[in-house]
Amino acid sequence: MYSISRMFNMSISEIRTLNNLSSDSLYIGQVLRVVDNNTDTNFEGLSCYGDNYKEVEYVLHRVVSGDNLYSISRRFGVSVDDLIKLNNLDSNNLSIGQVLKIKEVN
Repeated sequence: MYSISRMFNMSISEIRTLNNLSSDSLYIGQVLRVVDNNTDTNFEGLSCYGDNYKEVEYVLHRVVSGDNLYSISRRFGVSVDDLIKLNNLDSNNLSIGQVLKIKEVN
C-alpha cells in the first residue's frame, strides 16, 4: 500500500477510502482505483503483475443445504478462520448455492 501511495502521490488513507478498504492488506491481482496526483489522470484497473505471475487457482465448493463453515472446514481439512479470510466473509451465515474458495490448488 505504501509503494502505491508513493507512486501516485496519494495517502494510504485516500487509497483505502477510494476503494472502500477497511485495512492496508492487499492480495495478488487485486485491482485498485487511484488518482495520479502528479498528472491529474485517473487510473482504474491498474494491475501490477510480476514477470512470473501465475493466476492463483482455488478448490471451490458450492454450498448445499446443511452446510456450515465448520462442516466444510472438516470436509476439506482447512480451518474455519481460513475460510472466512479467503472468502472475505463478514459472518458465519452461508447461502445455498454460494461458492466458496476452499484452498489454493497446488
